[in-house]
Amino acid sequence: MTDMQKNPASIRLWMRIVFFISLAINLLVVGALVGLMIAKPSIRDRRVHSTRNLVQPFIRALEPHDRKLFIKSMERVVRRPGSERRLGMVDRQAALALLTADPFVRADFADYLTGQFETIREIQGFGRELLLDHIVEMSSEDRLAYADRLARQMKRREKFGQVTPAKPEYLDD
Repeated sequence: MTDMQKNPASIRLWMRIVFFISLAINLLVVGALVGLMIAKPSIRDRRVHSTRNLVQPFIRALEPHDRKLFIKSMERVVRRPGSERRLGMVDRQAALALLTADPFVRADFADYLTGQFETIREIQGFGRELLLDHIVEMSSEDRLAYADRLARQMKRREKFGQVTPAKPEYLDD
């Protein structure tokens, strides 16, 4: 009986420690979930305004085989042979050197950014021409089927709160 009287105190201390550890873990999990819920809209807002978001419905509306060919063609343009670096992109080390230079030379960094934007424009232009060439080669039936798939993509994106560049009238159900 004397052992039983000593154990309740040690059990109570042990239970308090386990309770506080459990409470701390639960608060961490709840905090992580709340953080995800709060951060998610800002991530979505960034995607809404990206150029990629405006183009994706047009690419996703292609037939799966055509979509793969489109993506492979774009990758060939963007990637240099035997390299993971993007076509025409200025070296990141050069950007860091420009930013850390003392004194900072605004015109040099502006030239760097201009080069970046010109490369992006070049890649977008190639993608536009590639898509236009593919659509021109489609038969009337294939083009109508593409338009239907595009309409579904746009409706789907609107349903999930993503902005589409322009909405054809027949999507106004």
